[in-house]
Amino acid sequence: MRIFSSVKRFAQIILEKNPQVILGIANYKGNSQSEAVAINQFHKSKMIDKSGPKKFDLSKIPGFPISPKSSDSFCNWTAYKMSRFSES
Repeated sequence: MRIFSSVKRFAQIILEKNPQVILGIANYKGNSQSEAVAINQFHKSKMIDKSGPKKFDLSKIPGFPISPKSSDSFCNWTAYKMSRFSES
């Protein structure tokens, strides 16, 4: 599964570079936005991490549009995985 190896590589880059911020932006109906939380849910019924918290609050960029609701898409999955990684 290519995505899992990509996420592991991304985590390794984070360890090597030690960034202060990791930014995720999505295109939704032609507009860029970010989400306020990453939830422990993927495609409506699957948990991302059975031992993980229900959600992670994500940093907000002042003046940048925030989605009014959270998603359970791949973007959410990645944000949740990276948040879980960064807390360890």
